[in-house]
Amino acid sequence: MFLGLYGAGKTTTVAKLGNYYAKRGSKVALVGLDVHRPAAPEQLKQLGDKNKIKTFINDEEKNAVKIWNSFSDELKKYDLVLIDTAGRHTLDKSLVDEIKSLNKTINPTETVLVMPADIGQAAKKQAQEFSKALQISGVIITRMDSTAKGGGALTACAETKAPVYFITTGEKINDMEEFNPKSFLSRLLGMGDLETLMEKIRSVTDEGKQKEIASQISEGKLSLEDVIEQVKSMGSLGGFEKIKSMIPGLGSAKIPENLLESQEAKISKWEHIIKSMTKEEKANPELLEKQTSRITRIAQGAGVHGSDVRALLKQYKMLNEMLKSGASGLGDMSQGFSQKQLQKLAKKFGKVKRVRF
Repeated sequence: MFLGLYGAGKTTTVAKLGNYYAKRGSKVALVGLDVHRPAAPEQLKQLGDKNKIKTFINDEEKNAVKIWNSFSDELKKYDLVLIDTAGRHTLDKSLVDEIKSLNKTINPTETVLVMPADIGQAAKKQAQEFSKALQISGVIITRMDSTAKGGGALTACAETKAPVYFITTGEKINDMEEFNPKSFLSRLLGMGDLETLMEKIRSVTDEGKQKEIASQISEGKLSLEDVIEQVKSMGSLGGFEKIKSMIPGLGSAKIPENLLESQEAKISKWEHIIKSMTKEEKANPELLEKQTSRITRIAQGAGVHGSDVRALLKQYKMLNEMLKSGASGLGDMSQGFSQKQLQKLAKKFGKVKRVRF
C-alpha cells in the first residue's frame, strides 16, 4: 500500500513499480483507491492498460474500503498487488483515519511512503508524521532527475529507520531503479554505475529479444531492424545524459545534448525506409553503397530524402563496426574509458567540437 501527500507522484510510481515487476515475471495487479483526487483512478488505469498491467478501479464508488472489498477475492490470483491511496495537501485527521482504516482492512505486507526528492527539510517532519499514523516499511523517492539530490528525503528515511526501496529518475515508465547506496554515491561523485545501467538495459528489452540480439552479437552482425530496436531501447533508458552518467569516465564528456532524443525522431523515417527495401537489401545493406540507384528508389518509396537512407546505413555500419571490434574496441568498461577511447566514441555519436575529461 502506497502513502504520500499530493504531488509526491504516488499514482505514476505505482504504475512504474508494477511495470518493473511485471517485466521480471510477476503477475501484477494495480488497485486505485484514491477516491478524492479527480480522475486519479482513470489515470492509474490508463497507465496500467498502456503497459499491459491489470488494473482494478471503481470511479463511481467513493468509499475506498468498499472498493477494496469488492475486488479482494479476485486479487488473490496475483503475485503482487500495488495499491494507490489518496493524498492530501497535509497529513490531516481525515487522511490519517482513512489510511488507518484501509490498513486494518487490507493488512498489507508493505506500507510504502512516496516522497519527492525536492521536498527539502520538510521531509523529516512528513516522514515522522506518517510513521506515527502507520508503521512505514519502506520509502520510494521520486523526482531524482531534478536538480535536488534528495538529501532531505534520504536523511528523513534514516531518522525514521525506513529503508529506501526505489528511486524514480524521470517521467517514463522505465525511469525507476532499486536504491543502492553504493551505486547512488558513485554516480553522485561522477564515478559511474555500470551495474545499474545493465539492469536498466535488461528492464527495457524483451527477454526473447535479448537472446536473439546476443546470438547476433556473437556472430558480429545486427540487422537493420535491430538497429531501430536498439535506438528505441536506449531512448527508453531516459536519454543519453542519464546513460553517460552511469558509464565510468563518460560523466564529464561534452557530447551533444539530446543526442538519443534526436535519434528517436529518425525512427519513424527509418521504419518506412526498411519497408521500401527488398528482402535482398535488408539482408545485405552493403548493396546500397555499391549501387546508389537503390538508395534513390528506396527514398522515393519511403517518401524521404536520400540523406535519410544514408543516415540509417551509417548507423547500421557504426554498430556493426563496434560489434566486430569487440571488447578490445572499448576496453574494460569497469575500469573506465581511456581518453583516446572516449574521443573515438564521442566522434561516433556526432560532431563534437571539444571533449573534456
